[in-house]
Amino acid sequence: MKGRDLLAEMEAAASRVRLPHLERLRALGVPYESLGALGRDEHTFGAGRAVLGSDGLFQPDEHGEPVVIQAVNDDLVRKHGEVGLIDLIAWRTDEPARWWWRTGSAWALGFELLDGDEPVVVVATPCDWLAAAGRACCILDWSERSPAWPAMRAGPPLSFTNDTLRQRVRNALVATAPLPSMEIADVA
Repeated sequence: MKGRDLLAEMEAAASRVRLPHLERLRALGVPYESLGALGRDEHTFGAGRAVLGSDGLFQPDEHGEPVVIQAVNDDLVRKHGEVGLIDLIAWRTDEPARWWWRTGSAWALGFELLDGDEPVVVVATPCDWLAAAGRACCILDWSERSPAWPAMRAGPPLSFTNDTLRQRVRNALVATAPLPSMEIADVA
């Protein structure tokens, strides 16, 4: 699936947003001001229906479950003249801590912040990322092979919204740190 296809899906989802969708997000702690700041330059979220697969991917489907759809953008791709949209994620408002990918390519929302020098706030969910107006990083891919772990090791200081999240990230960083081969030397 190409960036232009994802963009068409995102634009369709954004066009379906109505006041009840905004009110539901507000009830989940997302201020209208955050949504306004995010939507100033591009579509960041939308509304839709999707079939949510057991493989972690979603398929748009008018008979599927109602979901929030969020764009995952890569500014580096955009700088090279391409559509900067690399994936979409979908999540249900009754379970914001679980999400599905459209293509499976995205590993974090706000990952570009890890390339800077300023401390980065890490949030637990895409909903929290919306609430932070995109000025945070939300890990989407928690697998051992996620690009999140080397990026976080090499990046700026991290600040967490709660200790449970800090501990989860710490455990993932420790579990994925490659160790060298070690043995006892024979000095005799």
